[in-house]
Amino acid sequence: FLTIELETARRANAKVIIMSHIPPMSDIWKVLENRNFTSVSEDMYWKPVYQERFNRLMREYSDTVTVQLYGHTHLFYFQALSEGVPFFIVPAISPLFGNAPSYFIAQLDDESLSLKSLTQRYFDEKWTTGVRVEDLFGDLTDTASLRASAMRLVTDDALWAKYVKLRAGGVGGEKRFPGGECDSWCRKVIACNMVSNVWDDIRACVEAKEKEPSRKLLIIIPVVVIAVALLILGVGILVVYRRRQLRYMEGVRDT
Repeated sequence: FLTIELETARRANAKVIIMSHIPPMSDIWKVLENRNFTSVSEDMYWKPVYQERFNRLMREYSDTVTVQLYGHTHLFYFQALSEGVPFFIVPAISPLFGNAPSYFIAQLDDESLSLKSLTQRYFDEKWTTGVRVEDLFGDLTDTASLRASAMRLVTDDALWAKYVKLRAGGVGGEKRFPGGECDSWCRKVIACNMVSNVWDDIRACVEAKEKEPSRKLLIIIPVVVIAVALLILGVGILVVYRRRQLRYMEGVRDT
């Protein structure tokens, strides 16, 4: 059915927006709750055979499909696969996962129907306008930019703090994640799910990021190196100064 409809739209030079409920990705909440990747059948929403076929269609018809919009998770995520069509998960009105009631206002291009903007609206005693997704992650149609921004969530604390509020409907806090605070591993799971859709690839992405030195370590090492270099330089200057002083004293005694 979908193949026929997409081909018909392409031949008519029409554009398509995919809107569905359950996204073709992993159940991030379950993975975080288990503190581990369990299995494909346990962790993924879709069966791999259907997910692979669907994503292949998105790659083949990326000139026809402009964006994908999903729900189900009650929390905001997005996914940008190479050569595919980015998808965005619209948050929920019902606050079942510690989220505040929220939704998005979408702005589409009049001609191409490409997604230009997603503006958050959330309820906190009154309806309030929140951040725009593109202000955090860049051009919503640029897959490469979205992928790069997603991986910044692992190390960029300022971006992460803004994303947490966007994810949960304008509110933050530990209750927005199973088990409390979202630690370094949790952030990697979320980021890797935004750039990978295959269970093995997601797990490999997280494991690779776990092996990378932490941002704090990357900052500490240069600081220590500079401090040691300055110390050595200072000692060298003192030694040279002391030698010159001794030579001067010897010269005074000789005269």
